Amino acid sequence: MFDLMIRRGVKPDNVVLVSFLTACSRNGLVEESFNYFKSMRNVYGLEPALHHYCCMVDLLGRSASL
Repeated sequence: MFDLMIRRGVKPDNVVLVSFLTACSRNGLVEESFNYFKSMRNVYGLEPALHHYCCMVDLLGRSASL
């Protein structure tokens, strides 16, 4: 869904990225989460906020229990 959004020219904002990071976390998509997280600053010029870091901590906690 994220890729489709990008192809259609829609730039993600902080809320969209929290949603995608949460979805990745719930599905154990560690590599994808890190790619989205890194792209926030590098590609979209968005500064990660506390919510984004919380998603990453949740992701790592869940991946350790898999």
